Formats: sequence, C-alpha cells, structure tokens
Amino acid sequence: MIKQLILPPVFSDPAENRRAKLLHGILLVLATMNLIGLVLFLLQGYHITSSLVLPLIAFTAIELALLVVLRRRHLNLASLLFVLMILIGDTFYILQNGGLSNPATATYVLMIFAARIFLRRRAFIAISILAHLALLFLYAIQRMGRLADFTAPETLFTPVDDGTLFVTTFIQLFILLTITFFTDYVVSTMNKALRRAEEANQAKSEFVSFVSHELKNPLTAIKLKSGYVARAKTEHALSAKQQAALQTIDLSVNRMQQIIEDLTDISQIETGQFHMELAPMQLQNVIDIAVASTQSLFQEKQQTLQLQLQPVPDFKADQHRLTQVLINLLSNAAKYTPEHGVITLQTTYAASIDEVTVSVIDSGVGIRKEEQDKIFQQFFRANDDGVNTAGGTGLGLHISRALVELHGGKINFKSTHGKGSTFYFTLPFNGTTSVNALLSTAPLNLIN
Repeated sequence: MIKQLILPPVFSDPAENRRAKLLHGILLVLATMNLIGLVLFLLQGYHITSSLVLPLIAFTAIELALLVVLRRRHLNLASLLFVLMILIGDTFYILQNGGLSNPATATYVLMIFAARIFLRRRAFIAISILAHLALLFLYAIQRMGRLADFTAPETLFTPVDDGTLFVTTFIQLFILLTITFFTDYVVSTMNKALRRAEEANQAKSEFVSFVSHELKNPLTAIKLKSGYVARAKTEHALSAKQQAALQTIDLSVNRMQQIIEDLTDISQIETGQFHMELAPMQLQNVIDIAVASTQSLFQEKQQTLQLQLQPVPDFKADQHRLTQVLINLLSNAAKYTPEHGVITLQTTYAASIDEVTVSVIDSGVGIRKEEQDKIFQQFFRANDDGVNTAGGTGLGLHISRALVELHGGKINFKSTHGKGSTFYFTLPFNGTTSVNALLSTAPLNLIN
C-alpha cells in the first residue's frame, strides 16, 4: 500500500500525466513534512489536541487520502480537493492562531497559483472567489474583536496593522487574478491557433496520401507498357531515337515513383500510420543491398567507393528501412561529389556502449555554414549551383532522420563547404524499446 502511494500514477494523456506527477509530488512532500512536524511537536510536549498538533494530524490524513484518490486516477477530483483543503484548512488555522497577522495569510495568494495549475477554468474561478471571500470573512471577524492578535518573536515576524495587511493582500489577489485571466486568454488564443495549424497539417498529410495513392496506378501502367514495348519482338527493330525515348520514359517514371514513395512515408509518419517490421538482422546485408543499388551512380561518374567496415553483431531492426536510409546517404554522396571523387562507407562498433555508427564520407561540394541547421528540414535545397544541378526534392534526409530516430538512434553530419561532408547515424542495440514506444504514439509529428 505504501509503495503504491509513493509511486505516481500514469495517465495516457501527456498533459494529465504532468499534472498528476506534480500534484503527487506536492502531496507526498506535504505529508512527509507534516509527519515530521507532528513528531517534533509531540516530542516537545505539545498535547495531541493542541491548536498546533491537531491541524497537522488533519492535514496529514487528508493528504494521504488524496494520494489514494489520485492513485485511483481521479485527477480532477484530487486536484479540487487539494486546493479546497489548503484554502479551508488555512482559514480555520488562521482563525485559531491570530487572524490576519498570521503569516499563513499568504496562502490565499498561493491558492490562485495552485488553482490555475491544477484546475479547469470554472473551478479556478470558483477557488479565486472563495479565496477573496475567506479573506473578507477573516477581516470581518478580526474587526469584531473575535480574534486575538498573532504573536511571534520579532526576529521571525513583525506584525503589521490588520487593515494595511488586508488591503495589500486583497490587492495582490486582485492583480494576480487579473494577470492570470490575461495569460489564460493569451494561452487559449495560442492553443486555438495551434489546433488550427495541426488540423491544416493533418489535412495536408491526408491530401498528400490520397494524391500519392492515385498517382501510383497510372505510373505503374506507363512503366509496364513502356517495358512491354521495349521487350516486344517486332518486325522492325527500334531505332536509337525510339530506344532513347523509352529509356527517358522509364527513368522519369522511376523518378516519379520515388517521389511518391517519399511523400507517402512523410504522410504516414505525420499521421501515425507508419509501420516498421522489427526482426533480427545483419548490418552487412543492409550494406550489400545499398551498395548494389547505388553502384551505377558511382560508375556513371567514375567515382571510387571505399569500404571500411568493422564486424557488427546481429541486432533487431527494420532492414528495409535502414537500407532506405543508407541508400539515401550514398546516393547524395554520389550526386554531390564530382567525377573521379572518392566516397567512403564506414562502420564502427563501440562494444562498451553497445552502439554502431554508420558513416558516409564524401569529397563533394559540402554545405555552407549558414544552411547547415536547415539540412534536415522538409523540401530544403541548399542555395548552391553544385546542389541545384544535381536535382532532388529535399525529402530524403528528412525521412532518413525520422527512420533513424524511430530506431532509437541519432543522425548528424559534419561539413566544410567546398571540401565535403560526413553524414553518420548511430544505432543503440537496445533501441528496439524506443521504436515500439514511438510507434505506439499517434500521430508522430516530425515537421520542423
């Protein structure tokens, strides 16, 4: 039972989870402090029914009860009872211990903060009104001479005139309430704007997904028919011009299909519909497929691909998606490295932290310093002649980052303009837990 009270409850909604942890921590600290104070008072000889000991017993019992309520996932009820407990409890405490001159009067100001943090708007307004009414009630009782003045050593607290204290405290409450209403209005306006932006982004993602799906069928038909024409046995062989035209059609269709696949991946990631298939795999298989898929790019520009590979143990990941990341990095290196350039594919395994790093090092155009912080943004294209002539949509690195992070890893780069770049990603071997956790939350927004 005690262990259950010490551990905070877990809520599926992130905002509620934060509120619950904060409230749980406050209740736990207050209950502990009250218990310590109770023991100290009893050791000093105070009777259990004294005005100092009895409130501590009541507060501790209520705080423990609220921990039980919170543990049963009644967050709103526990929050309301917590604020009411302090408001009403402190009112009675002040009535018994000197009235407005008691330093506990400051609690009424704190109630506005607590109500705003833990409660919804209506409950917050109600608590604010109650705090004002409680202050008016105490002032009226004190003016009627029903309360003795609060006395304490001057080194700790010097009492002031009750009327002055009442006015200043009331003004503090009023100003605090006004500021809180203003900030509440600003936050509400910002939340509405954020919701509209999220709705627009959701509509955009759904539109992209729909268009991508509709484009796939006609492109597949064009590819099949052009391939059929190229392979067909006709009475007359195709001329060089006709063969070049068919080759152009095939390349253009392949390019369009790649763009559609990229858009589909982005749409699925943003809407939480992205799927990964985790299974034990060998990194060498990923490297073999990626190198074979990009070999023609290196041959076309007579580039040299060097392999510097360390043995890496098998680990659990989505082989297809990691291959997609490596193909993107290798194809970028080939595109932005001049003819006869050298590209290096490197793998290192750090056994001490159980982590593998895959690096692609090129001797290409590099990235300007002022553009490096934008390199993983959607559709970003560097303002460089060497980049613009190479073509591309600016989607590959954005998707690669998402895929690496879904594996619990990180992707980064180092670059010097005019000398080349090194793109690398690290994968922890225990990162599969992170993958499952990320995939279970929807939607996953990866927009910069």
